[in-house]
Amino acid sequence: MPPTAERVHGKSVNTFVGVTAALRRLIAAWSAAVLAAASTSVAVVLSDDSSSIALGLLCLEWFMLGGVAVAALYGRRERPGAPVCPPTPSTGQLSSGFPREFYFDRLVHARHRVRILDTYSSLFADDELRPRFLAGLRAAALQAEVQVILLDSESRVVPQRAETLDIPGGPAGYRRRIEANLRALFQLQTELRQAGMDNRFQVRLVDRVPSLATYQCDDRMLATVRPLSRPAEQASQRWIRAESSEGRFIIAMFARLWQDATKLEDRLFCQIRCPGEESHRTPFVRLAGRKAAYLSVDPCTAHHVVGHEVTVDGLPDQEGHRGNTHWIATAVDVAEDSQEWEAAAVALYEKYRDLENAGQVVRLEAAPTCVDDW
Repeated sequence: MPPTAERVHGKSVNTFVGVTAALRRLIAAWSAAVLAAASTSVAVVLSDDSSSIALGLLCLEWFMLGGVAVAALYGRRERPGAPVCPPTPSTGQLSSGFPREFYFDRLVHARHRVRILDTYSSLFADDELRPRFLAGLRAAALQAEVQVILLDSESRVVPQRAETLDIPGGPAGYRRRIEANLRALFQLQTELRQAGMDNRFQVRLVDRVPSLATYQCDDRMLATVRPLSRPAEQASQRWIRAESSEGRFIIAMFARLWQDATKLEDRLFCQIRCPGEESHRTPFVRLAGRKAAYLSVDPCTAHHVVGHEVTVDGLPDQEGHRGNTHWIATAVDVAEDSQEWEAAAVALYEKYRDLENAGQVVRLEAAPTCVDDW
């Protein structure tokens, strides 16, 4: 029987899939060996040789898996009458864009562990999706340990990332998106903490863009290599096993990030203290082009700190470095009819909205011993 065009095409696709599968098995073996050698030192950025190789192999494997999916899809389209069904994410399968409904279903049924690694999530920005996402996180926290890592909105990489993504509003617009995530997460964290579940739900922030984005529910995770010019949620997502070579690489990277990241509550607030007084947790902002930092305090706190030299902990410097900062500063009241007050009040509102923002603006000026670092 002479070969038909359809049979020849099908044979070509099958050959491609077979060769690719063999190469993928080889890559998986290489990845496992590299991960075993680098299990104690997995870098977040591509500076460590071992993690660079593992991430490169991971990217190559995903690229090849995408080729298999495209080839298989192309082969199916050549067969007249073949049913067309929307793909359901399964282990190892690619999904075009972030499968929200699929993820929400897995999230509310998580029983052991939930991990989220991203710069920010648009699930908080949509008025319809935000309540569902928060409800899913709340339900997960009743049974599972929830860990979230996002980008710090005050990181030095925010302007560059905003320009790369062409975010409306530029760096300020990108920063607002991250701040919206942080406010929603802090409110949920506070709610769970008041219910005695403070160890079940934790959020931390990093100062650099992670190479990958992942949303893990128990022993499965949605993961993608972060594209350079578009948000990770718009890239193809892969649903993989946590115990696979890729999964173990991502979990090790998450653990390293988690260890070095800043707690959300430490990022949102600083601690100020007058000699002989208790410390006060205080909202703060820094304004571009100004050396001073600005606090929003209640009248009672203002009475204790204005005009006095105070100790400030947890306030980042102008470059966004936080570390173990320990400042000595003078608190000065800001006149409400001034441009300085207006700029600080707007910045505080944008950052905190309906969180702990008491409204009285106080300026912190560095003591002479801290001026150079301030």
